[in-house]
Amino acid sequence: MEKDIGQKDDTESLALTEYKKNNFFKRLLDFFNKNKLKKFDYTEHKDTAVFPFGQVLIEYDGKKIDYHKVQKNKSITDLSNEELSYIKKLRKIDSRYIYNAEDIRRIVAHNPNIDEHGDYVEILSLVEKIIPKGCDRNFYRNIKDLKIQLDMEDTLENTKRDKTLVAGAYDIKENEIIIPKEFIELIFNGSTSNKDFSTKIKLVLLHELFHMASSEYDKEKDIVNCGFYVYPTRNMEQQNVGLTEGMTEMCVSLITGVSNSNNSTYSVGELFCKQLCLLVGLDTMLESYFNNLGIENIKKKLTEICGNMHDASTLLTRIDFDYYLREIDSEQTILAAAQRQLINYFKERTKDIHLKGLSEKAIKSYVLEYENSLVTPQVIENLKKNPKHYLGISESIDEFKKVKENIFRNIGKEEPTQENQSWQLENWGIDKQKLQEQSVQLAQKENEEEKEKKTEQSTSRI
Repeated sequence: MEKDIGQKDDTESLALTEYKKNNFFKRLLDFFNKNKLKKFDYTEHKDTAVFPFGQVLIEYDGKKIDYHKVQKNKSITDLSNEELSYIKKLRKIDSRYIYNAEDIRRIVAHNPNIDEHGDYVEILSLVEKIIPKGCDRNFYRNIKDLKIQLDMEDTLENTKRDKTLVAGAYDIKENEIIIPKEFIELIFNGSTSNKDFSTKIKLVLLHELFHMASSEYDKEKDIVNCGFYVYPTRNMEQQNVGLTEGMTEMCVSLITGVSNSNNSTYSVGELFCKQLCLLVGLDTMLESYFNNLGIENIKKKLTEICGNMHDASTLLTRIDFDYYLREIDSEQTILAAAQRQLINYFKERTKDIHLKGLSEKAIKSYVLEYENSLVTPQVIENLKKNPKHYLGISESIDEFKKVKENIFRNIGKEEPTQENQSWQLENWGIDKQKLQEQSVQLAQKENEEEKEKKTEQSTSRI
């Protein structure tokens, strides 16, 4: 029988009838949209990370973080109380009144004879040189009664977490730098010479002194401000431990001229801070760090480049979240997503940079400095981790290379416009020559002391 043009197919009629009855197709579509995983993009304010109990979807809304479990069939469910507790415990520090420098690989400790050497003045002067004018209130207040306790009989209980041997700690409440006896012995036994031991000692002393110079304790409210961090707080935007540790290591690098970003627990944080400095300016980072201003000024500077405050907030939350996952070597998108966001800011920051009155040398120097601040698969390998677990990290490097090639290709093609002649790279505001001179003087003093000791030893044998 020939079908009439106006007659509907039976199956279609049934489907349409079902749709009219209970909106079946719409509900089915909603189900798949809700439960399937999309391809993750750093602009979506979400990441994934694999924990011992499975893969977790992490979503940032600017004020809090939401977690959901990703099942094997890609459906998304709520975390159990135990699973949620695991993540919250991971991101929670039992005490932030004591600030730890806990990385054995950085091999840091304090010289048990530092009182006899009398090097405090020289080292403190080096720290002071990094601090911008108007940001030294914490520094000068704290050095008045700063205590450094070395060669302790017993390791302070608060300086151990998860059975990790701690190199040193700065107790903000007591304004005291503490070094466990066990770690001093470990460093001494692993040193090749007195000079090697002394160098390792000073690296941690500098790290802890920068925590001291950027910390304030409110006794009445029992609240600590340290760098970008506030403790205790429930405000997610005040929980910037990773950013604080990264900036502290970066300050040490500025003094020593040597970056420890290849083998330190804080490597990734330090590199992220370097990228931020090249984007928003070192002055903005240092002022926020030493004056305990939090991340508001950093966010404002980022939004001046592109995006909005939510984008900037997500970036800084990712940097902090990645810090808490530093002991876990499993698949995650957080690190790469943060770097891809930073590279996007760099791309916008350098748009038409060849028209802004800079020399070819200045432009190349800026771009190469940024390239040297990227978190690469090699950096991850140096941390004894598998780069393949950091989904998107290689792609982020490829993205940067494209931006770099485009910048270099445009150099010299057009003449800079007059109105942009005043544009300059951020002034790092540090007299590096004076810092180097002081470092040389300190090294010369160490050499002289070492020679005197050898002379005394040989004389005593005679």
